[in-house]
Amino acid sequence: MTISVQQKLGAVEGIRGLACLMVFLSHLSSTFAPTMHTGNIANARTPIDIALHSSPFAFLYSGAAAVGIFFVLSGFILSFCILNKGDAVNSAAGMTIKRYFRLMPPALGSCIVAYFALKYFNFDKSALGDWAQNYRISNPSFFDAVYNGTISSFLSGSAPYNWSLWTMKIEFFGSLSVFFLCCILPHVRFQKSLIAIFLLIPFFMNVKPGDEIYYAAFFSGVLIYKLDIKISNGTGLIILVAGLFFCGYHTNGMFYKNINSIVNITINSKHIDNYTLFNNIGGFLVVFSVLRTKSISTFLSREAFVKMGALSFSVYVLHQPIMHITTPLLFNSARENGISYSMAALLSSLFTILVVYLISIPYQKYVDNFSVKLSNSIKNKVLL
Repeated sequence: MTISVQQKLGAVEGIRGLACLMVFLSHLSSTFAPTMHTGNIANARTPIDIALHSSPFAFLYSGAAAVGIFFVLSGFILSFCILNKGDAVNSAAGMTIKRYFRLMPPALGSCIVAYFALKYFNFDKSALGDWAQNYRISNPSFFDAVYNGTISSFLSGSAPYNWSLWTMKIEFFGSLSVFFLCCILPHVRFQKSLIAIFLLIPFFMNVKPGDEIYYAAFFSGVLIYKLDIKISNGTGLIILVAGLFFCGYHTNGMFYKNINSIVNITINSKHIDNYTLFNNIGGFLVVFSVLRTKSISTFLSREAFVKMGALSFSVYVLHQPIMHITTPLLFNSARENGISYSMAALLSSLFTILVVYLISIPYQKYVDNFSVKLSNSIKNKVLL
C-alpha cells in the first residue's frame, strides 16, 4: 500500500507536534531535574534522574534531537512544496519572499510576552535548576524585546528574551539554502549526489560549532523527499527504534559511552560534536522511518497528533516565558504546603504544560495564522 500525500503531510504535523513536546520536556527537566541531562549524581534531585539519564528513553526529553527533527522536516516539506509544482524557480521565489514574514510574527509576539513576564513577574527560583535561574534580564526593555523578535534572533541567533528563538537564524538561512537547491535540482542529472554535496558544505563553512550539523539536517530532509521509496513495516520499525536510540544520546550515558570513545570526527580542522551529531542522526532516522513506512505514517497522521503539530510553533515560542511565571509559582506553593520535591515538580510541570497548550490555541489562531496570511499577501504583492 502506498502512503497518500494527505497522510504523509499529516504525519509531518504529527512528528512536529511530538518534537515540540520533546523540547518542552527538555526545558522542564532542566528546570526540575538537571541531572537527567548532565548525569551528575551529586546534583540529583529526584529518584529517577540518573535512571532516565542512563536509559535509552532519554529521547523523550532530548531538545537537541527535537530541533534536528524540526530542521529535517523543514527540508522535507519545503522541497515537497517547491518540487511538487511545475515551476520550481517561481515557487522558490515565492517561498523566499514569504519565509521571514511567516516566521517573524509568532517570534515577535513571544518576545513581547517575555518582556512582560520578565518585567512584572519575579518569583523565587532558588530551588530550581540553573536553566530556570539564569533566565532573567535585569532591566527588560520593550524596544530590545521587539528587536530580539524581529532582527537579532533571525540574523545573529541572539535571543535573550526567549532562548528558544536561537533556532530562528538556522531555520531562516537553512530554508533559503533549500530554496536555492530546489531551483537547481530539476536541471541536473545526478540529483541525490548534488544533495549530498550540499549536505557536506556546512562542515567546511565558518559557522558556530554544532550549527553545521543543523544546517546539514535541512538537506537531509530534501534527501528524504528525493528518496521516494517505501519500506516494510518491520524495517521501518527497526529504523525508528534506532533513531530513538540515537535521539537519547548522552556522551556519558550508560549505552553511549563506548560510542563516544570510538567516534572522533574532525572535518576541516574542526571537531564535530558527538552529542549534536548523534542526536541529529537519530532525528533523520525518525523522520525517514515515519515518512516512508505506511503503518507509522498512518499512526502519526491521526487527528490528535495533527492538532499537536498545528499548535507546535505557538507552543515552541511561548513555553519559556510562560514557564518563567508558572513553574516557580506552583512549585514554591506546593513545597510550602508540605508536598515533596518530586511531586511538586510533577504537578507544576503538568499544570505548565496544560497552561501553555491552552494559551497556544488562541495564539495559533490569531498570531500564527496571521503570519501565514501576511506572508501570502506580501508574496502576492511582490512576486511578478
